[in-house]
Amino acid sequence: IIGILAAIAIPAYQDYTRKARMSEVILAASSCRTTISEKYQTGSTGPGAGNWGCETADAPGDYAGQIATNEHGAIRVTIANVDASVNGQNVYLVPRHGNADSVVTTNMGTPITSWRCGTDNAAVRKFLPGSCSDTIQVSGTFSASSSTGGGSSTTGGGGSSGGSSTTGGSSTGGSSTTGGSSTSGP
Repeated sequence: IIGILAAIAIPAYQDYTRKARMSEVILAASSCRTTISEKYQTGSTGPGAGNWGCETADAPGDYAGQIATNEHGAIRVTIANVDASVNGQNVYLVPRHGNADSVVTTNMGTPITSWRCGTDNAAVRKFLPGSCSDTIQVSGTFSASSSTGGGSSTTGGGGSSGGSSTTGGSSTGGSSTTGGSSTSGP
C-alpha cells in the first residue's frame, strides 16, 4: 500500500513544485506588463525592441531567466531551473487592443485593453496556470536590452487569430487574458 501511494504521490508533488516555480516566471513578466501599459497609454511612438524599460539579460530570480521585449511590447521570459523538459523555453505576455494583438504604429497613445499569456510549447503549458495557457507564437525581434548591445533576439512568424478573450485582475494592477487562439510553432 505504501509503495502504491508513493508511486502516485511523488509524481504529483513534483508537478506541484514545477507549477509553483512557474509562478515566478509569470510574476517576472507581470512586472514588465505595468511599464509597457504605461508607455502605450502615454507615448506617441514605440521605444523599440528591448527599450521598454523593463528588460533584463540577467536572471531576475531563481526560475525566471532573461526578460526581453519586442517592438510591439510583447514580453518574453525565458524559463530557468524549473525542469529539464522546459528550461530554455519561453512564456509570453502579449498586449492587446480589443480582440487583436497590439501594434505600436496604430495603438500608441491608447490604453491596452487586455493581455494574452501563454507559450508556444506544450510541455511548458502543462505547468502554467489556467490564466496563462494560450498557445502563442509571437512575431518580431526580441531583445533584452538594445542599449547594451547584448541580449538574444529571435524572429518568428505567426500571430493571433481572433477568438474570445476574458480579462481578469491581477495583483500587479493589470489584467490577464485567456482565450483566443493562435498558431503554434517554434
